[in-house]
Amino acid sequence: MTDQRREEKETASIALFNRVQSLCFDCSVQEEDRRSEKRLLSRKRRPFDRHVSQETCLKPPN
Repeated sequence: MTDQRREEKETASIALFNRVQSLCFDCSVQEEDRRSEKRLLSRKRRPFDRHVSQETCLKPPN
């Protein structure tokens, strides 16, 4: 793997992490479950208190 490709993957991983941090717990679990169907995430689930409340969740309503 080239250095550029590795850097792109790390940047994408950080972006995903930051996005999940801005979701409420339920949405972040759904997001991680959906992604883990493709590949298992190396991160452990973050504790509940690290997530925002459902009122400030960034996930758009369905």
